[in-house]
Amino acid sequence: MSQNQRLQELKQKYSAVLTAMDQHGVELNQIDLQDGKLLLQGAAPSEQAKNRVWDQIKAVNPEWSEDLIADITIGPSSMGGTREGGLLDILRQYRDASPAAPPVSVERDYSAIARSVPRESLASGLTDAFRSNETPSFGNMIGSLFGNSNGQQRAGILTQLLGALGPGMLASGGLGSLGGLLRGSTHISPEQAERISPQDVQDLAERAEKHNPSIVDQAGEFYSQHPTLVQALGVGSLAYIMSRLYPKGS
Repeated sequence: MSQNQRLQELKQKYSAVLTAMDQHGVELNQIDLQDGKLLLQGAAPSEQAKNRVWDQIKAVNPEWSEDLIADITIGPSSMGGTREGGLLDILRQYRDASPAAPPVSVERDYSAIARSVPRESLASGLTDAFRSNETPSFGNMIGSLFGNSNGQQRAGILTQLLGALGPGMLASGGLGSLGGLLRGSTHISPEQAERISPQDVQDLAERAEKHNPSIVDQAGEFYSQHPTLVQALGVGSLAYIMSRLYPKGS
């Protein structure tokens, strides 16, 4: 197994921890592989937030020290990502970044700034990436994000995709076996969402985009609320998003 494969495997295993960090305002400064273990470095806004993340770590794996190194401090990010100057310094190197040749530090850089940029800016960057010819297709990217999401996040994007298609598509039986699983409802529970495959969601997203192109903007807004999850898009797409976050005229 390559180092990248091991990293992706551990990120998937500890995806609930990444979600907890996102939910409790813990700024993820670094996510990497160190000595075969997943390295998470972050800054929590409070002792309570730090404890909630540790509760999730232990829930995922009581023997977490076997494959995880978690360095979570309390206070401002050590990388200065919350300051305007720090943000611009990081984003400046992405002005002309290409998804085909992303900077080697893109995951670390994105982690440093994701929680500091305005949510509307991240939403706009995501939307541009979803529409770009330099990144994978909208359906492919939504499928990747769905595959790395928890049940609640899965239910949220499914509800939006189905809303874009409208009740007529469900009633017509145009969604095949997926329609049978959903039983005619456009409101999806986390339990239902867990039974739907990323490939089905990729197909659903492609249909939704053709039927109602505004779903791309809705998806950008939705995932901007989950900045840690966005890392599942991969380094090429992250580099593209970072290039869109650099302020015009700076």
